[in-house]
Amino acid sequence: MMYRPLVGIGAIIVMAVACVAVEPSPRGDVPLATILYLNYGYDYWTGECKGGVESTGWERPSERGLTPEAGYYCSGDDKYIDQALREMKKAGISVVILSWNGWGDVAFNGKIEAPDYVAIDRTIDKVFGHLDGMKAAILVEPYYNLRLDLDNVLPEHKQKILDRVWAHYERHPSKVFFWDNKPLLVTFWPSGNHQWSLGDVDDDRFTHRQWGVLDRGADWDMTAIDSSLEMVRFDPGLDEGFYDQAWKKVFDNQESVKMIGVYGWNPWAEMASIEPTVEYGDTLVEKTRWYFNRFDHGEKYRLYSGD
Repeated sequence: MMYRPLVGIGAIIVMAVACVAVEPSPRGDVPLATILYLNYGYDYWTGECKGGVESTGWERPSERGLTPEAGYYCSGDDKYIDQALREMKKAGISVVILSWNGWGDVAFNGKIEAPDYVAIDRTIDKVFGHLDGMKAAILVEPYYNLRLDLDNVLPEHKQKILDRVWAHYERHPSKVFFWDNKPLLVTFWPSGNHQWSLGDVDDDRFTHRQWGVLDRGADWDMTAIDSSLEMVRFDPGLDEGFYDQAWKKVFDNQESVKMIGVYGWNPWAEMASIEPTVEYGDTLVEKTRWYFNRFDHGEKYRLYSGD
């Protein structure tokens, strides 16, 4: 499997560690979150939910080293959504951050250029509808990349995005995750020359948080272990303990942690998923639950033994 310090195999992110002005949450009030990517299994041209290796998200087999236990699914399939949420609960996850790519009008010209994004937009509401005892928030991807230059995303375009996110939240008010007393909205900016943010728009309906590298201005730290590691690292046997080291960072910073975010449930293109696989079953799900339970009960870090 591949490890990246920013987006690594089973990488874990200590959210809000840098918020030193905020009182730490009492033990038991720190939620465990993960990102759920919804871009898998659609037809590029029609948005049909079909699954298979030739559908969206699965079309790069050379980058896949493991096989999802659920198969090459469609993210919009109701059975898959239920199964994924059950497994997340098993891991102790209570907050799902939904990766969103807009509503298909990537050029803001009133035309649908991306039917697969239309399907993802509909799946957002499906996931909200399937939540039971869990909360969700939306992560707005810099989805204009390769389809529209970020420099061409104007403030009025960003306002349209915020209005669309708000419409999703209004349809599911009891299932939205709140952060600092407002519905949470996240943008993702781990690296690169462009800072993708919606926090520069004057819209106080949300609590906006930027997820990425702290020394580049992000609010939440996505550096899992040691940034001196090479950017690509293969660990096909899960022998090098990257995930365990990332959890150790959580324990080392436990006085400042307000939320723990695991990156991610199913970022398969980056080989950073904890979703069950054919090869390893639910190993990382079990490991996640074990570490989080220790953290939640105020116990010290101890290396997972599988017992």
